Amino acid sequence: MSASSRPARKDIYDLHYITKEYPLIDLYSQLLEKHKRFDKEEDKNIFDLDNEDTALNNPLLLLRFDRKYKVSKDKMMHSHDNIVTIDAADSWQMASMRWRIHLRRLCSFLDIDYPSALV
Repeated sequence: MSASSRPARKDIYDLHYITKEYPLIDLYSQLLEKHKRFDKEEDKNIFDLDNEDTALNNPLLLLRFDRKYKVSKDKMMHSHDNIVTIDAADSWQMASMRWRIHLRRLCSFLDIDYPSALV
């Protein structure tokens, strides 16, 4: 969820490695089920106060890291994009490309148009 609310590369790197093991469509479906199960007032927390659009409602928010994709009201990010990787790690170019592929598949599954400028 954090990758949908702030454009931090480190979140995309994490998601890249997570989706190597667990398909994004499965993760999305499980998160949707969790949100349906815990949607009562007593289940809400501090992060629910601002009523922001989420990746569950708009998976394209997961493109916020991409400078080509603009969201109308991006939050200020209090983080830097310096990522130190081990020698065997995937490059940022590979991780971001693979993440876009996973997200494109999710959008197709959900019948959402993926932005053509990011092909």
